[in-house]
Amino acid sequence: MAFTFFMRDQPTLEHAADHMIGYASGRSRIKIWDAYKERVEVFRMFHKALAPGGYLATENTQKLPPEVAHLFQQVVPDAQLYKKIGG
Repeated sequence: MAFTFFMRDQPTLEHAADHMIGYASGRSRIKIWDAYKERVEVFRMFHKALAPGGYLATENTQKLPPEVAHLFQQVVPDAQLYKKIGG
């Protein structure tokens, strides 16, 4: 039996490595997949979909990847609220 887990942040990946893999290593195979590349594409998609000057809000754990940082301006320092840059 094999399980695929979708992990989206480093703490979750570290938790899986520390607590799950050792327990399951003799019983099954675990594939840990980090969807970072797809996440970058999703931010690009939102940039294309937003009207000029539009806002994008994400949950607090969803930091803006450096590859798309030039597309958005963070509105406030303590929240993941961004304003679209450009048209």
